[in-house]
Amino acid sequence: MTVTPVFQLAYTSAATSDVTGNQLRDILETSQRNNVRDGITGVLMYNNGLFFQILEGDQSAVEGCLDRIRADVRHSAIALAFTGHVEHRVFARWEMGFAGPFPVKGGPVGWFLSFEELEACEAAQGEGHRAAPLLALHVYRQLARRPHGAFG
Repeated sequence: MTVTPVFQLAYTSAATSDVTGNQLRDILETSQRNNVRDGITGVLMYNNGLFFQILEGDQSAVEGCLDRIRADVRHSAIALAFTGHVEHRVFARWEMGFAGPFPVKGGPVGWFLSFEELEACEAAQGEGHRAAPLLALHVYRQLARRPHGAFG
């Protein structure tokens, strides 16, 4: 049995203006709808004017998604953090997971966590449910150490 590699892409960007909870909900609803259509999974993080996102799926679909993000006026200073192929999806259950400074209320069904809830996942039982939140938490902690607007 041959395993088809999954393409992963991670990027950071700076918000061009402050992002409200309602704007995040709109971004997540649109992202989730598009990702279901395109077979993409992943997670989006937002804090202090910075976005970090990991996308995974078919390479052409993921790259097409990044092209839409590049055209989105809410993003600036987009920097690729990683691109490559992996054996399995890390966020297979997340059409678009989210972690941010506050929970997003009234959004679509899925994984939407505040950073406090994300940290609570660290102590959760069941290895199958821990891998994605722990990876997201690790990345968030790395980003949280950087000053606003710092990439690299």
